[in-house]
Amino acid sequence: MEISSLWDEEYEKCQTLLRDMTKKNVVTAQQLKQAWKITPEHKKLQARLEDLRQFRRQ
Repeated sequence: MEISSLWDEEYEKCQTLLRDMTKKNVVTAQQLKQAWKITPEHKKLQARLEDLRQFRRQ
């Protein structure tokens, strides 16, 4: 899916930005850990859509 790949790219950009901010001491390591623990809603949606696709193929 095109939108899923776009979401993944943007999520990777966000992670890279957070890493850079940590290196520059703008964000603490603890704040970074909290940000990475968050499961983006689009990942849940992607998993659900994939489950539906597999179910329909059966």
